[in-house]
Amino acid sequence: MRTLIFFIFSLTFSQNLRWAYYYDGPGNDWDYACSIVYGLDNNIYVAGRNYGGDSTGYDLIVVSLTNEGEERWVYCYDGPAHDIDRAWSIVYGLDNNIYVAGGSKRTRGEYDFDFIVISLTNEGEERWVYRRTGNIVYGWDEAYSIVYGLDNNIYVGGSLEDTAGPFFTVISLDTNGNERFLYKYEERWGGCWSLAYDLGNNIYATGDDFLTISLTNEGEERWVYPYYPHGIFAYSIVYGLDNNIYISGITRGNNFDIIAISLTNEGEERWVYQYNGPADSWDKVNCLKSIVYGLDNNIYIAGESQGIGTSLDFIVISLDRNGEERWVYRYNGPANYWDRAWSIVYGLDNNIYAAGESYDSFTHLDFIIVSLDTNGNERFLYRYDRVNGPDRALCMAYGSDNNIYVAGESYNPLTYFDLAVISLNSEVAVKEDSKIRLSISNNFNLSKEGRIYDITGKRINFKEKLKPGIYFFKKDKKNFLKVIIKPY
Repeated sequence: MRTLIFFIFSLTFSQNLRWAYYYDGPGNDWDYACSIVYGLDNNIYVAGRNYGGDSTGYDLIVVSLTNEGEERWVYCYDGPAHDIDRAWSIVYGLDNNIYVAGGSKRTRGEYDFDFIVISLTNEGEERWVYRRTGNIVYGWDEAYSIVYGLDNNIYVGGSLEDTAGPFFTVISLDTNGNERFLYKYEERWGGCWSLAYDLGNNIYATGDDFLTISLTNEGEERWVYPYYPHGIFAYSIVYGLDNNIYISGITRGNNFDIIAISLTNEGEERWVYQYNGPADSWDKVNCLKSIVYGLDNNIYIAGESQGIGTSLDFIVISLDRNGEERWVYRYNGPANYWDRAWSIVYGLDNNIYAAGESYDSFTHLDFIIVSLDTNGNERFLYRYDRVNGPDRALCMAYGSDNNIYVAGESYNPLTYFDLAVISLNSEVAVKEDSKIRLSISNNFNLSKEGRIYDITGKRINFKEKLKPGIYFFKKDKKNFLKVIIKPY
């Protein structure tokens, strides 16, 4: 029988949790955050939805925290229907005020949303509420994306509906909530999902059918990029340091593929990139923050991809600015099941951070945060489980304090889903507390009370024989054992 030597080190990872914050609305129901921003005042602002109880229904919520995780204030907006009000996007303005975009029901029990924008001071006082209704009573009017322009005006993308259908809409407001212009593209149904603003005070908007439109800051149409046939959707747009535009989305036919398109700032197509994963099946991005242009002049895209025998994998793709694939990072979690990225940022430390969800058969869905260097090498992989229930990281921000802030929803059996924010250090370091040299047989099983993972983060079945390599044995919530296995 072959004998193995184990070198066991007790480790502490410095990227472990700085703090965790939860908010349970008064109605003890489904509360979540879907947008987060690190303010110029070094505080954190998150926006989403919470349940206020039967009298108010679901309310739009904004929570402010210090960068040490202390609650500063909570703001809730209950619209006229006392039914469903929700935020999709939040921005911190150069005027040190907060601007939130979302939707609000007009009539309880009916399917009629208004396009809304709310402004707050950075101390949580309501400054104004802007509501816009389309031309039909029971229409779907909603705001999804918001930016604060260098001209000190606000630009909001979404949809307004009339008798012909919901249409791609961009609205501009001044900082006092007065409407400056309303632009609506009426040649095809659809919505505007994401906005970008350039140094020349132009706006770039993208959405359904990959329709991309550029406007001046006065609302004049500069150009319209020809949309693709129905079934291709753009979710996220960024303006690059090279003065070109980069858009991420999905194609939909027999399969989903991830697609990225680059345009010049004059609307000319530069290139189209399409990613079809190894299973020739489901590959997609998920939200408004699925693409980022790095300080290294490369592009990074986060999403999910069907693997061969691995269900959905968490993926990050890097392209150069000419559309050539540089690398693809894939993560298959310990349950070999459901792993997806929701958001990606490029840090001031020149590393990439992507956040999402990953399934574990013991802990259900966990927050997952992956950090990569610009060459696609994994710096760290952090999983956060609260109480063995579903936890989803839906958005993230990199602070000017060089810490990471991730928000979403977290399950508690007593309070159902709570709005959740966690913070991590961006640096990774390992402290070796002790070292033991053991000689044992190759069918050795570490305690079934713990968990063992390989170097990629994949959970290993205790019945498996451990091949030579590096493993991590989880003893408790904070400490791991690093196990180096070598042939004797």
